[in-house]
Amino acid sequence: MGKVPEYNLRAINKYNAKFDRIAVNLPKGTKARIKELTGKSCNAYLSELALTDLDRLENLAGTDSEKSEQTGNFPDAPFMN
Repeated sequence: MGKVPEYNLRAINKYNAKFDRIAVNLPKGTKARIKELTGKSCNAYLSELALTDLDRLENLAGTDSEKSEQTGNFPDAPFMN
């Protein structure tokens, strides 16, 4: 395989810049349990869980600040579909 063209790398980096990356270490077998019980990938499940909980915490705190465009639906994120 040849070298990846520079324009491809720029496009990939631009896409990846839209997201925060978080590494999570869970006990062995958790990934399979999540898939089996929810039918979702780990990434989709944990993303939904985190965003839902953050929305709940914001509501409890009575914050009326505008929600970030990061919350809610991610139509361009393949792991959320």
